[in-house]
Amino acid sequence: MLQVPRRNHATAIQRSSYKNRGNTYTDLGVAMRCARHNGDMSAITNTVHYLTTGGANLKFVAKKQEFLIPAILILRALSGSESQTVAADVAAGGTGMGITDEELYERIVQGDQSNTFLVARAGLLLQDARARFGSLNTPDECLAFIGTRFRRLSQKAETTSDVEIGHHIIRRFVLIHLPTYRDKLECLLLMLRKLYAFAAGDCGVDNADSLQNQEILLPGHLMCTFIKEKFEEFLSSLRLALLSDLRKDFARTSAKLTDAKYWGKMVDRHAGKASGGIGKKVQHFLSTGNIVSTSGLDLMQVSGYTIVAERLNFLRYCAHFRSVHRGQFFMEMKTTAVRKLLPDQWGFLCPVHTPDGGPCGLLSHLALKSKVMAYPSRLDAKGMIDLDDLLLSLGVTPCGAGSRNGDGRIGSTHLHLPVSIDGRIVGGASPSVLKIIAAHLRKLKVDNPPVVPPTLEVGLVPPGNPGAPYPGLYLFTCAARLVRPVLNRASGHTEFIGPLEQGYMDIACLDEDIREGITTHQELDPTNMLSLIANLTPFSDQNQSPRNMYQCQMGKQTMGTPAHSLPYRPDNKLYRLQTPQAPVVQTSIHGEYKMDEYPNGTNAVVGELLVTSLLHRVCKNSFSSNLPNLCSRFELYWL
Repeated sequence: MLQVPRRNHATAIQRSSYKNRGNTYTDLGVAMRCARHNGDMSAITNTVHYLTTGGANLKFVAKKQEFLIPAILILRALSGSESQTVAADVAAGGTGMGITDEELYERIVQGDQSNTFLVARAGLLLQDARARFGSLNTPDECLAFIGTRFRRLSQKAETTSDVEIGHHIIRRFVLIHLPTYRDKLECLLLMLRKLYAFAAGDCGVDNADSLQNQEILLPGHLMCTFIKEKFEEFLSSLRLALLSDLRKDFARTSAKLTDAKYWGKMVDRHAGKASGGIGKKVQHFLSTGNIVSTSGLDLMQVSGYTIVAERLNFLRYCAHFRSVHRGQFFMEMKTTAVRKLLPDQWGFLCPVHTPDGGPCGLLSHLALKSKVMAYPSRLDAKGMIDLDDLLLSLGVTPCGAGSRNGDGRIGSTHLHLPVSIDGRIVGGASPSVLKIIAAHLRKLKVDNPPVVPPTLEVGLVPPGNPGAPYPGLYLFTCAARLVRPVLNRASGHTEFIGPLEQGYMDIACLDEDIREGITTHQELDPTNMLSLIANLTPFSDQNQSPRNMYQCQMGKQTMGTPAHSLPYRPDNKLYRLQTPQAPVVQTSIHGEYKMDEYPNGTNAVVGELLVTSLLHRVCKNSFSSNLPNLCSRFELYWL
């Protein structure tokens, strides 16, 4: 498993490499890794860059190439309808004119005229757009401008209009986690407001190494995106071949289009059936760990995705499936910031079970009760309440573009903090109202039967001093999130929480840590912070910290019982301990997980001879006459 940026969540990033994109670019940006709304687990990172002129450009990557578009053009294009023509937009109830500069200004500033930095930057953004793109005012004009620049990338037919290509680029590469233009517009406005707050110092940089801003890339999710891309490559190759045949002999090729044998030959040829097809490419990926991709799949590495699950003993085999790596890219970094143990990892990643040497701090293991969401939470299950309706009933004010019945023109006030569900802006509410809403959602999570998903992540970030994280209520139901159970003291039930919300909660570890009226949650067991392997070390609190780390590694290196089906296994080499023993001292986890089914070693026997007057007699007299006294002073210690 691999740690990747959290999906559908805007993060403020300060990176010196951003300045290399142009003379007016700064090192500030707000990035969002967007996962496609259809659930195919593919993702594209959109970054809004802050410019020295006060403007902003939006960046996305297509076929391993970076493309930058002025944010004002995207905002105007999104203010129209998803319809392909103005006539269809008007027929659907729109005006075809899109958003005006005055409306866009009000949506950015939100009535905060006292914020001179924000007011000035919003004005500069519109003034620069008027000077550079004075002829681009309506959504169709902006879409046509984008379409002309990306016609070759889109690979559309020559008869396709520029506006249709503009729609294609926005649907495929811009905020792909949202299906509608109204939601995309509101999300981009939020990213723009956060960018200006970041540039002004009102919002601090988000730590990319913090687990709050990360999720886990599961093998099934990676395989899903890889196979999808290979199918897209096959269909694109088939399309180009058909176009080539049609240009050569249109009449002959048109007659073959109804022939099943012709299609069979074309599919076999361009799917690579002779070389094994897509299945062969998947086999190569699994056997080598090297991913061959034309798009890059929004990943930072191209190799090291697979490891051999060694069966030296059961502990080693089990640890392979609980390991989480930060990424091969960070192995070469000189800084140690990425290896630091942060408090956000408590209960999710084990602070002890990490190897020494090069991978120290980069290769971690899941804590005992931590788990990764393989599927999104079911929002349409029986008995579930619609989250939008629930939030609106609890006091959230819809912001227009993000609400179901909004017209895309109603702007929220700056006194309200944003409320989002998986990156989709629902509305806003005051900090005091959001605190009540978060507490109510936690109560609904543990109801029996639950009316909201039990694994719903309620990330309430309260407003703080300048430089604090951007405030708001961020709800997540998507896949690949880490969750862990804690005790909800108000209801007495177990509640699943995520890394983003944990930092703003009051959770007691022991009974003596409880502060009445303040503590809302408590750990189910203090040892849940450790991994399975680390939990097998008895009296670990009496050891030095490095000794606990070494034991996790040495326990995976000893000979033991790798499997029970030894007579039927085809392994070339396999180690097996013929005379294993159960440890004399065991932890509760040892019995709970039945580790004695795979015994892993023998007990160590230490003999200690006490230096007393007996030693003097042994040296002076004969050994045989004092043998009983000698044996009485010989003590056995089982470790």
